[in-house]
Amino acid sequence: MEWNSTFTCTGTLSGQLDGNLNWTGTLSVAPSTQAILDFDTPQGINWTSGGFSGDGTLKNMGVLNYETNTSKAIGGLSTLMNEGIININSTGIQFVGYGSPTINNTSSGIINLNASSGSIQAASGQGTIINTGIIKRKQGTGIYGINIPLENHDGTISVESGTLQIQNTLTEFTDGTYNVTLGSTLDWNATFTCLGTLTGQIDGSLEWTGTLTVAQGTNATLAFHGPAGVKWLSGGFNGDGTLTNTGVINMESASAVAIGGQSIFRNEGDFNINTSGVLFIAYGTPTFLNTDSGILNITSDGSIQAASGNGNIVNTGIIKKVTNTGNYSIASNMTNNSPGKIIAETGLLNLTGTFIGDGTITGNGNIQLVGNTSFNGTISPGGFPGTLTYIGNYTSSSNTIMLSEIYGPTAGTEYDVFAVQGNAIMDGNIVVAVYNEINLDDEFVVVTANSITSCNLPATVSANNDGTRYTFDVICNPDNVTLKVNNILLGTDENSLSNLVLYPNPSNGQFTIDLGREYTDVNVQVYNMLGQQISSEKYASAKIIEKEINASAGIYFVKVSTAKEGSNTLRIIKQ
Repeated sequence: MEWNSTFTCTGTLSGQLDGNLNWTGTLSVAPSTQAILDFDTPQGINWTSGGFSGDGTLKNMGVLNYETNTSKAIGGLSTLMNEGIININSTGIQFVGYGSPTINNTSSGIINLNASSGSIQAASGQGTIINTGIIKRKQGTGIYGINIPLENHDGTISVESGTLQIQNTLTEFTDGTYNVTLGSTLDWNATFTCLGTLTGQIDGSLEWTGTLTVAQGTNATLAFHGPAGVKWLSGGFNGDGTLTNTGVINMESASAVAIGGQSIFRNEGDFNINTSGVLFIAYGTPTFLNTDSGILNITSDGSIQAASGNGNIVNTGIIKKVTNTGNYSIASNMTNNSPGKIIAETGLLNLTGTFIGDGTITGNGNIQLVGNTSFNGTISPGGFPGTLTYIGNYTSSSNTIMLSEIYGPTAGTEYDVFAVQGNAIMDGNIVVAVYNEINLDDEFVVVTANSITSCNLPATVSANNDGTRYTFDVICNPDNVTLKVNNILLGTDENSLSNLVLYPNPSNGQFTIDLGREYTDVNVQVYNMLGQQISSEKYASAKIIEKEINASAGIYFVKVSTAKEGSNTLRIIKQ
């Protein structure tokens, strides 16, 4: 059967199709009326040419196949409502235009984009696709483009073959699932607006090449799973709303990308800068908020620049420069608040914007802060014993904490060194952690500088290890700060928990304490590197204790004490 002319439909058209029903003419449904295609057939209707118009609603409840490379058109104010399956098998252009028509893919609807390549376009006017069902790029190795507004309202967009390119600037993603299989690509190629939570499994390539907008006063979350993550290759984020990342975003192109306006990018997952392409946090007063669980991972030379405006980075998570031995500069104003860490592990991390905060700077590389910065946080050289090099003149404050780990007598490999390539004003406190036996009068040069121009450190500091208490003189020399052991107070087996075992170490936060035998009145306290207590629990009696550290990755100290036997403190690393 062939529908070869202009014909008007109303009501329900049904029947058994064992042969071909070819739609080659123009199907018309009058305004305010509805026609239903409800044919019983696995083969479906073959739409080979012609169009649909009339400003009414045509509902597909069966199978509708777009065949042949001849263009088809939906025009006027017409609505094609899909509750069945639409298979676009041909490379011809599918026009949804000539007015403001709509394809409404309902929750039961499936649109399969099977053509090797092709596109849905508007021509004159502007059509819209509303999706609460499934749009799937199931077959075809080329690029298929949707060049009319796509409004995805908690529907599914799945790319299982080739590339699906979202090309229209009025596209809206409100919630929904977005899946990309290995070897396939979903390309966000235009300006598009996001709202709610976007989730899905990304094993292939989800490419952010356009401009993602979140409206002021609204929130959107990228909550994708899978190893690939989102590839931010070009374009930007703006709109003055908040965009949260809980998965993985990778910068992988030499093209610049930008966060602008008053927008807030909230990172709760991994943000990897793997390219020398510039990240602009600029063009207004935007903020990159790296939360407690967020990791900003820099593996390349390059820069974060301010351009016009005054962008900000607020960190309570981890910012780390690793792998690459070159220079990376950050011009944005930086607030590094505890428990935030900046890890300069390799090369130079140069912070040229204003710097404030009580967080930690650590690593084995080089760090540089803008001139005249008074540092109020914690300096912790190395991840384990190592040397952190500070470029330029260093000024600390009464709030500054210098952490120094001592495993042995060799500077930089067995104990920490803070090497200032300039003059140093040393103020604040020194916290020492000792992990092996050391001797009376041993000296450890923990700070070096061209000149120590002022030194207001404590006269002595102490540390415990395996029941032994070490006291150090803090000696301010003209070009270094030295710790010298001036007293050792030995513990005894009778007043310490000498058989204490803690495992696994390192751990994911969950660990076991084996006391060796049953003790009464047991108290377990956990401290961070700053000496701040993060948990405390008492047990009437215990031999085996299960614990968990519900805090960010880092080094912690577990103190176990009893009323009669005394105490012992062990170090644990949470990864």
